[in-house]
Amino acid sequence: MPENMEEATQKVKSKELTLREASTTYGIPRATLGRRVLGRNKIAKDAQKHLGRYEPVFVKEFERELKEYVLTMESRFFGLTCDDLRRIAYQVAEKTGVAGRFNSEKKMPL
Repeated sequence: MPENMEEATQKVKSKELTLREASTTYGIPRATLGRRVLGRNKIAKDAQKHLGRYEPVFVKEFERELKEYVLTMESRFFGLTCDDLRRIAYQVAEKTGVAGRFNSEKKMPL
């Protein structure tokens, strides 16, 4: 879908397609596409997606490794709860010195 958004915004900006045509062709809501083309989103620009007010704490590579760890633990019948995962993220952030939105009392992200 990000590829569709990028292609659609480029075609509308270059006037190859109208907003309505691009919306129909790529299956993107017209209002969403219009905001991206006109740059009216406060944070998201063009085809870039954003997580709202939250900023990622870890790099994509670490998130991928953490996902693999969780799946490995699950395959060994040692499932982790959401709180377990959040505590692991807090511990890693503390050890690596990564700044983020964490609750130091509960030792987990907010």
